[in-house]
Amino acid sequence: MQTETLDFVYKNAPLIEVIAELRWNLIHLTAIPGGAVDPFVQQAAPRFLERVERLGFGFVERLLPEGVPLEMVPGQVVWRCRRAQNTWPVYQIGPGVMICNATPPYRGWPEFRDSLAAGIEAALAAYAEAGGQISIDSFALRYLNAFTENEGYRDHAEFLDKELGIKIDVREEAAAKIGASWRERMATVEQIAPIERPSGSSLIIKAGNGKKDSQPACLLELTVRGTPQKIDQHRVWFDEARIAIRSVFEAMLSDALKNRIGPREIAS
Repeated sequence: MQTETLDFVYKNAPLIEVIAELRWNLIHLTAIPGGAVDPFVQQAAPRFLERVERLGFGFVERLLPEGVPLEMVPGQVVWRCRRAQNTWPVYQIGPGVMICNATPPYRGWPEFRDSLAAGIEAALAAYAEAGGQISIDSFALRYLNAFTENEGYRDHAEFLDKELGIKIDVREEAAAKIGASWRERMATVEQIAPIERPSGSSLIIKAGNGKKDSQPACLLELTVRGTPQKIDQHRVWFDEARIAIRSVFEAMLSDALKNRIGPREIAS
C-alpha cells in the first residue's frame, strides 16, 4: 500500500471535528431575497430519516421550529440524526445540504468514510424515491484542529510562524511604530489554492485564535472544496480530499509539534 493512501491517528491528536458536506442546487426565488426552494425535501427528508434509522441513527432532532418555511432557510440543516443523545457521528440534512460530522474519539478515516458514504447513499436514494434527483453543487471535507498550551501554544504569532510555518508580519518600520505590543498581535489567516486532486477543487487553510476546553488555542482548519464530475464518485472524491488534507497538515507541522502530538499509528 502506498504511503499517501495510509491514514494515521495521533496519540495526542489536536482534532476537534471532521465535517463532510454535500450541497446540491436549489431553485432561487427572485421574490424572496436569499430564498430558494428544494422542491423534493419535504418528501425526501422522511425517507432519509427512515434509511439512517435502519443504520442505527434513530435519535432525531428537529433544529428548526415547525411552521418555518423551508424556502427561507436554503442550505441550512433542519434535521439531525444520532445513534443516541449526544453521540457521534451525526447525520444532518436540510434543503440543499447533507452533512456528516464526527468528533473525538476519532478512530481514523476508514470508519468515518463508511459512515459518510452510507449517509450520501441514503440521501441519493431518498430523493430518488421522492421523484427527484440531486444536482450536485459542491462537496467539502473539513478538519478542525486546536493547539493549546499542551502543544506549546503561548504566543500566537510565534506559534503560527515556528510551529505551523505561517508568517504574519508587516515591514519592520511599521512594527516599530506599533512598538513592543506588536509581538502580542492576534491574526486570522485564510489562504486558498487550487489543487490537482481532487480535480477541480481548492484547498483552504484557515488559522486563528480561539478556545479549546476554556484554554486559549490556535485553531487550524483545513478544507478541500470542489465539485465532482459525477455524484456516484463521492468515495473517490472524499478519499482524495482526505489525502490532500493529511499531506498538507503533516507538512505544516514543525518537528517539535509532531513530537508533541505523536506518536502516530496506522488507523484500522
